[in-house]
Amino acid sequence: MADWHPEYDDLVALALQAVEPAERTRLTAHVIACGTCRAEYSAIEDDVQHALAASPSIAPPAGFSGRVLAAMGIDDRPGAAATRTDRPDSRTWRRHLVVTVAASIAVGLALGVAGTLALLQDPVPTVGSVPGGATAASALVTGAGATVGSVGVTDLAGSSYLVITVTSAKPGMTYDCIIVGSDGARRSAGTWTLESYQHGDQAGGSWVVALPDGRLERVELIAESGAVWSTATF
Repeated sequence: MADWHPEYDDLVALALQAVEPAERTRLTAHVIACGTCRAEYSAIEDDVQHALAASPSIAPPAGFSGRVLAAMGIDDRPGAAATRTDRPDSRTWRRHLVVTVAASIAVGLALGVAGTLALLQDPVPTVGSVPGGATAASALVTGAGATVGSVGVTDLAGSSYLVITVTSAKPGMTYDCIIVGSDGARRSAGTWTLESYQHGDQAGGSWVVALPDGRLERVELIAESGAVWSTATF
């Protein structure tokens, strides 16, 4: 029996944290053990980083590239991958296609919301259509009315995701991301600590999370004090 290796789609889903716990465990174990798949997984993260860096509107999200690899404790050293001949060359362009779609979500949202604010310094509608495959986006606004990022809803490979981008925050701050449905149900999407841009006094980041079933009402970023720092309303 030929050795099993995950599809590129599976590695992208792992990077987006869009797999069930059992499948995540299986994929993670394989990536750790397989040098070739580890290199491919690292390339996926790098491609997304380069696509995000192409946007002139915001700095590349701090810690975006390699964050999942780092969490796994993986050392992706050059030459670590073993040669394998069971994958056709067509898989290379397929990986770039899948990653480009995923990266365009974040880049499109940055251009549609954060980029508009940065270039024009004028208010934008709370919700609107944006490029890059996103279906809707909402400005992420603090209680004082300051726009500090954006949240977008998009479909990728038949599933719905939220792309959350923070462009203006204090370095080192930690926030819980809460997804609130129209029925009032509150679901945690993760906890993130924001890192500074080039060791400056501003911090930011981007995250992709699966959108729970049901109608989306808003997304809240909650500070460690328990206060709502910013909200995106849909």
